[in-house]
Amino acid sequence: MLATIPATLVELAIWLADYYGSTPARALELVAPREAKRRAERPSPVDRESLAGEPEPDALTSEQQEAVARVVDLLDAGGGHVLLAGPTGSGKTEVYLQASAAALERGRA
Repeated sequence: MLATIPATLVELAIWLADYYGSTPARALELVAPREAKRRAERPSPVDRESLAGEPEPDALTSEQQEAVARVVDLLDAGGGHVLLAGPTGSGKTEVYLQASAAALERGRA
């Protein structure tokens, strides 16, 4: 299938070829690439089998409970910014997940 390339793109390609020491054909392919071939259909994420997540912990540590409570209080007050800080493995992700669940329960997305 032949496509019409605007004169301004042809001029740009010729300038690019001259400036960068390339061929006009290569420069034209850069400014007006050929129509891409359609990719094969991929299965939707729902069709794929996913990995099972980790189970929820039996109980949060007192520090995690305090962090979740502070985030939930902030949510109930209208929101705000929170930064969870702590060493690797301290449970920040679990606090984030618990706070996210609380936000979803309140209709906040």
